[in-house]
Amino acid sequence: REEGRRLFESYCQSCHGEMGQGDGRFYASSLDPPPPDFTEAQFMESTTEESLIRAITEGTAGIGKSDLCPAWGKTFRAEEITYLATHILWLQTQEEAEEEDASDPAEEP
Repeated sequence: REEGRRLFESYCQSCHGEMGQGDGRFYASSLDPPPPDFTEAQFMESTTEESLIRAITEGTAGIGKSDLCPAWGKTFRAEEITYLATHILWLQTQEEAEEEDASDPAEEP
């Protein structure tokens, strides 16, 4: 997972944001459509690891979306693309864990 995080920070974070919420500090505000929020349950429910791998490899146009996210298939090895997809899926679980923690405060001793 660490390699996926490193790649995400280096190549994806500028558009997708630090935690994948589509709020990248350099480009997100000017993109139309804006980058997806990888922490949004509805988006992630319709996303599989295979579709993420294809989107990273072929670019988002390869999965019928906008052409704003480039194809990384010639930049990254297949293993690195899988690491990225795994990291993106992990972002959703982190958001869910944070929401669960907020709704169920720890008991005090």
